Amino acid sequence: MTAGILSNGRERGAFGMAVGEAGQVGKNLVVRAYGSVETLAHIGQAEMHTAAFSRFIRRAAVESGRLETDLIAGKSEFKPNDMTTSRMRRPLSINGALLMFVSSPEYFLEHLGVAYPLIQAPMLGTRIALAASVCEAGGLGSLACAASSVDQAREQVVALRQQTAKPFAVNFFCHAEPAPDARRDAAWLARLMPYYREFDVDPSAPITMSRRAPFNGAMCALIEEVRPPVVSFHFGLPEEKLLARVRAAGCLVLASATTVREARWLEARGVDALIAQGAEAGGHRGMFLSDAVASQIGTFALVPQIADAVGVPVIAAGGIADARGVAAALTLGASAVQVGTAYLKCPEAGIPAPHLAALRTAQDEDTVLTNVFTGRPARGLLNRVVRELGPLCADAPAFPGAAVALQPLRLAAEATRSGEFSPLWSGQAAALSQEISARELTQLLGKAAARFRAAG
Repeated sequence: MTAGILSNGRERGAFGMAVGEAGQVGKNLVVRAYGSVETLAHIGQAEMHTAAFSRFIRRAAVESGRLETDLIAGKSEFKPNDMTTSRMRRPLSINGALLMFVSSPEYFLEHLGVAYPLIQAPMLGTRIALAASVCEAGGLGSLACAASSVDQAREQVVALRQQTAKPFAVNFFCHAEPAPDARRDAAWLARLMPYYREFDVDPSAPITMSRRAPFNGAMCALIEEVRPPVVSFHFGLPEEKLLARVRAAGCLVLASATTVREARWLEARGVDALIAQGAEAGGHRGMFLSDAVASQIGTFALVPQIADAVGVPVIAAGGIADARGVAAALTLGASAVQVGTAYLKCPEAGIPAPHLAALRTAQDEDTVLTNVFTGRPARGLLNRVVRELGPLCADAPAFPGAAVALQPLRLAAEATRSGEFSPLWSGQAAALSQEISARELTQLLGKAAARFRAAG
């Protein structure tokens, strides 16, 4: 049987397989691994989305030998024996085009141009120097732009590019703007009034602060202008028209999933890779198809289940702070890891002194999921306001509204070098992190991934 052709295939330069968004597949397709025929699949003429094609190849390449199936409307009916992606680490060649199994760290490295399968999590309040140092050390540094204006985001990208020529990511939120709710706002202010009196703060004074806005047309135009290598989204994805523009700008698209259901939803909409955010992770939960905080899944239960359910690379996030966490995540099927809390102790992060002091003494039981600071569940270290109002408070306005009335109290407390009214975001593995430079941490974790690759 002769080799098939990809008549309309285009290299996307993305995590997904090297075919067009809806490349028309020829009658026959030969999948080769290191020059030997691993799988021979008969494929009828079909229009397929990249994710569907990737999913088919992943399943079809499970066993060596001849495997046949038909694809109807881009959906594979082929169901060989299941195999976890953690065992699938060898490159494929389809008609001369080199592909990689979706679980392979090498796939991550090849398409991002980084030395290590390691992403520094985007974290509001950290300095550009952190992302630059991670990039220069071989990881993928990230800029958190969710609370930035268009001009501020542009300035961040320009400043980062002045410090590094390496690939980087920018991150945005995709939440729905809440409807005005004066009654709830008033109830929240009433809950906070004892603190306003304690700090002698005027509740009627105007409040100035950055507001977390969802990704919109103006920010999308900026992406088209600056063309960052990677764009990541939290709380789902932007509307399809905006997402299409981001892809057209040549950006890889990543998005967070906290459940298998969310992962499948994201894959169906064509993301290039998924960030499997376990419950251990610090900061806001990326949940968007459910608000069931109590049933959120831990990283090392979530990663293999998502890896088995989707055909795009999985990036493990949550509770990863040392070499053991990196090795565990890759063993369970992750292509890469995303690390946040461990980087907060690095001097390049530049976090406020109260936050750093709290992280230095943090133990395994010191974090909770709370909505007190923004109105949305996020993991952080316990402090006074969380203990007294939460950790989950029904009076907190919908995200991001809770932060507004709390802002004057935060500023008043921070003026006395207190973090009792500040969001001290942290994951559950803070005690495992070291107070070293971002370069040292990146290389420490990156070398752990390299050892894993060499052993596998």
